[in-house]
Amino acid sequence: YFILAIIGTIVFQEVTINKGISKPFFVDFGLILLIGSFGYFIKPKNQFKYLFTWLIIFTLMEVVNSVYNTFYDSFASFAELSTLSQTKTVTDAVTSKLRIIDFIYVLQPIVFYRLHHSLKMSSYYNILGKIEKTKTLFVSTLIASLVFLGYAFSTASGTDFSRLSTQWNKNY
Repeated sequence: YFILAIIGTIVFQEVTINKGISKPFFVDFGLILLIGSFGYFIKPKNQFKYLFTWLIIFTLMEVVNSVYNTFYDSFASFAELSTLSQTKTVTDAVTSKLRIIDFIYVLQPIVFYRLHHSLKMSSYYNILGKIEKTKTLFVSTLIASLVFLGYAFSTASGTDFSRLSTQWNKNY
């Protein structure tokens, strides 16, 4: 989960802002760790569903934002997602600008599913269920995520926070 999500965010940032590892990367890194840390409270056999769901969410966000970035050199906001139904009238224009790279992110959940299927056939989950120290792993992953998020937000300028607020809430 973690490696695939990080690869997805690096590719996304490289494709959209031409910076694979930058300030936003540390926020993504921290959030991916934070979300993943709660997976330790789920039994190893069921962790797949939780982490797979999050990979699907990340993939959808990356695909939507990558396509949106192709048209507007910006990123989609929640307010703009409500207008997606209007794209039916301009489907030809949208499909003509799509790039293969916009859908490379779809490989993340596919690879994750294949890996899970391979591990499921082995005794990996049974062994992991016996040796996994849930609380220790959760706490250490949570601390690591907070360190990365703390670093990212402590080095952010007032302009960065303003951009985040503007981008998050923009409405056209």
